[in-house]
Amino acid sequence: TVRSALASASDHLPVVMDIEFSETPSDFSIVESGGSTILQEGGTGDSYTFALNAIPESNVTLTVTPDEQIDLGSGPTVPITLTFTPSNALVPQLIVVQAFDDSDPEGAHHGTIQHSLSSADPVFDGLSVPTLVVAIEDDEPVPEPAIAISEIMYNPDSNESGSALPEWVEMVNLGGFSVNLEGCRQL
Repeated sequence: TVRSALASASDHLPVVMDIEFSETPSDFSIVESGGSTILQEGGTGDSYTFALNAIPESNVTLTVTPDEQIDLGSGPTVPITLTFTPSNALVPQLIVVQAFDDSDPEGAHHGTIQHSLSSADPVFDGLSVPTLVVAIEDDEPVPEPAIAISEIMYNPDSNESGSALPEWVEMVNLGGFSVNLEGCRQL
């Protein structure tokens, strides 16, 4: 009926299209410089940009909160805020990241940066933004591990408890930092 009525009134027919996405399109974008963020204590910093991918109805505030390993310009754990207005929403804003240069010998470690959005626009208010994990190279020399063998059971009495007891080695950490023993095994 609609087609017949339109045929005499116009040469255009209305078309309705229903589109389904496998993933919800993101309302923001984060672009890391060089593809990843790697920092050096006391040295090279890095940056990334954050932009909205749609124009909000009202201002959107992005709060960027670093952990104790990251400095965004005012010291570790001190957040910064960026404001996106309807007129600048699509313009990427730069976030400069430095590793906090402590005196702890930590070796290669990481820091995290949390993001949160708030706005009177319900599309952006509370929108989930992923945590950025940042690799950090330490500038302090990592001391050699100080692991010592403190006790050895090399020939247990097989008559104890009615069965043979296993041989074992007890180790102690004499250093001032934790040591990862993953991959250690008896030869």
